[in-house]
Amino acid sequence: MADFDKLERLVGEVYQLRKPCQQCGETRGRIYPKGNQDCVFCLNCSKFQYNAPRTETGREVRTLQTIRHISPSQRSRLLERAHGRCELCASIQELTIAHIVSVKDGFDFLTDAQLNSDENLMVLCAECNAGQGQRTMPAWLAAAIIYRRSTR
Repeated sequence: MADFDKLERLVGEVYQLRKPCQQCGETRGRIYPKGNQDCVFCLNCSKFQYNAPRTETGREVRTLQTIRHISPSQRSRLLERAHGRCELCASIQELTIAHIVSVKDGFDFLTDAQLNSDENLMVLCAECNAGQGQRTMPAWLAAAIIYRRSTR
């Protein structure tokens, strides 16, 4: 069954809260997805309670290595271009592929091919990638990375 289908079954159904609502004391709630979060709201007063972890809602747990449309050969090219190091801090631990122009920001004006092209992808360690989040890389930093690539 698809990940979305699992959540679809939970949305709108009564859900047992971890602890009673601080505002009204209700012990039941409902799950509503907001972005990539599974938000739990009180059944009685509709007050936000907490973001439920995916293990609790039955949805697949995401990891930093989860990127669509990046083939093993492309990943290999990117790692070779970066000399097997994070392009920000030069770490060799837990390397991932990240976007310079984020998918969130580039979705409206870039095609999938442009978003996932070698020019828009960079190698980051898990820590730098987590720090970047869903934001687009600042222009000065992107320029520094591109300059460094051209001088190697």
